Amino acid sequence: MKSKKSKTLPKVEKAIVESSAAKKMSSVNRVLIGFVAVLVLFLLMFSVQSNDYAVEREITIPAPVDKIFAQVNDLHNWSAWSPWEKPDLKVKLTFDGPVLGMGSVCHFTSQIIEDEANMVITESVKNEHVSMLVDFFGPIYGRTNFLFTFEPKGSDTVVKWRVVGLNSFGDKIANMFGAGNNILKNDIQYGLDQLKTLIQPGDKNSKS
Repeated sequence: MKSKKSKTLPKVEKAIVESSAAKKMSSVNRVLIGFVAVLVLFLLMFSVQSNDYAVEREITIPAPVDKIFAQVNDLHNWSAWSPWEKPDLKVKLTFDGPVLGMGSVCHFTSQIIEDEANMVITESVKNEHVSMLVDFFGPIYGRTNFLFTFEPKGSDTVVKWRVVGLNSFGDKIANMFGAGNNILKNDIQYGLDQLKTLIQPGDKNSKS
């Protein structure tokens, strides 16, 4: 009975097979190296993102400072010009503490933000500034600080709204791609525009 001999590839054919396998392995290695490089770059970009953010917008309103201060200092007026509550017809607001100024509390449930929030005036200096602390209660807890400052300029008043808070994981990702806090910037500018329209309803040009 004759024993079967294993078939031996000719040297040239064997070299071609080995070369093809080496090319496939080389391609896989390049893909893995590229993936690792992208991952390292992503982690480096993510690591340099700030843990907090600060966004500020301003507007000039042709009205005396005391009139504008009184509007902001009363949380009962908030829904009349807020960029978040006004579009939501089903928003629910409840109030606690003093009617005006420091210690005033507004609790709201909004379909726009899809959770509940609690806003309290932490500091109020007449015709100068109003500080607010906002806590968001939802799947993820968040805290934000609002600061409104008022600067008389002749018969006009420059109103600045500064928002300070912590960047979430998603915020940091958005910052990497240039999106950052653009939505928030637009929101607070819209809020200031609404405040100006409320103070000066006959002024068509609401932007400073």
